[in-house]
Amino acid sequence: MSRYSFLLIWALVFSPGAFAIETFSLPEMGDPSTAEVTPDDERRLGESLLRWLRQNDLIETDPLTHSYIHSLGYQLVANSDETHQPYTFF
Repeated sequence: MSRYSFLLIWALVFSPGAFAIETFSLPEMGDPSTAEVTPDDERRLGESLLRWLRQNDLIETDPLTHSYIHSLGYQLVANSDETHQPYTFF
């Protein structure tokens, strides 16, 4: 090993900051518990969305599709932890 290679390796290993770890400061995103949607807020939002969809005639009215969506929805509810809440499938 040449003398220059040895000096270069020595300088890299023993120089201050050669192995410094940069720390990053992440921005404050707020407390996530304050961003939670309450069940009442969720119900009001759902009612508002359903009302808007009905006003704009965007609800599927085909009986076969309606039956399939309800069947699928109730299967999801049966496996949910939130079975006490009312659900509307459309």
